[in-house]
Amino acid sequence: MLSESLRDAKKVGDYFKAQGQNFDAWYTSPQKRAWQTGQVIVDQLTQDLVAQPLDGLREIEFGTWDGQKLADFAGTADLKNYLEKPSQYDPAVNGGESYPEFLARANAALAEIYQQHPQGKVLISAHAVLISFLTKSKIGINLDAVRPAGLVANTSVTVLETDNFENFTMPVWNLTDFLK
Repeated sequence: MLSESLRDAKKVGDYFKAQGQNFDAWYTSPQKRAWQTGQVIVDQLTQDLVAQPLDGLREIEFGTWDGQKLADFAGTADLKNYLEKPSQYDPAVNGGESYPEFLARANAALAEIYQQHPQGKVLISAHAVLISFLTKSKIGINLDAVRPAGLVANTSVTVLETDNFENFTMPVWNLTDFLK
């Protein structure tokens, strides 16, 4: 992780600590950067939480594009659809996963978390695309409307709430004030 990312993750943990925020559990993407970010956050808290990695929280699968710079695909219809028209993105070109597949996987992970902690407060450390698309889909925002409104910033805080896993509210979106 970059030193700036580590510093910002610490600020997230400090923010939660200053708010007196406690969590019932911590779930994370199994991918290293999300796990490390979450660990730095948890290290600032006054409670001990053990990482519970969930495969469903990993970033969208890019297939042969994984590890490549998106700039390498600039100007292609495939990248344009990925970035601007997710409903029309066809991952067949790179062997990745479609946005509907990605959201189904992420939603299944969220459902699993909810089943374990239906009334709990849970910390999730994941990826900007996952957090942005999953949370916005849960409050009824169309797939193609997510990116134009912007993705969450790294080490931001977003809060998604539900009492029944059918109706969701998002009282906090992309909070970064504490990073300044």
